[in-house]
Amino acid sequence: MKPIQKIEILQALIAMLIPNVGPLLIIIAMNSVTINILDVIRTPLLTPPLWVFALLWCFFYCVIGYASNIVFKTKEIFGEWTGLSKAALAIIDLAFVDMTAMHLIYLFYKVKHLAGHLISPYIIWLCFVTLFNYAIIQMN
Repeated sequence: MKPIQKIEILQALIAMLIPNVGPLLIIIAMNSVTINILDVIRTPLLTPPLWVFALLWCFFYCVIGYASNIVFKTKEIFGEWTGLSKAALAIIDLAFVDMTAMHLIYLFYKVKHLAGHLISPYIIWLCFVTLFNYAIIQMN
């Protein structure tokens, strides 16, 4: 096997692993304190066992990672397909991140005010980063 092929295989494996890191850490952290919710609540007749959910989520995250690796290797960028610049795409992306974070803070605040307040600095930082990137685009 050529060294380039080994690198490509390693890149693909890393791309498939990365989307699974977060869920795996959550599973490890929550394993000792959680119960199988499907045993507690009423579920439809066709409810698969819990291991099927875990297996399929892992599989789909691997597929998403591998598909991302293919796209990044071909150097095709969404902006090239739409005519938007990378900078404009970054601002659009940051705007969605900002909105998602604001909604998260709202939901946290509804559950417990302290939780919402604790992550409020995060949205301030995100707004700064968005405005910072916008200013860079305007200046260049």
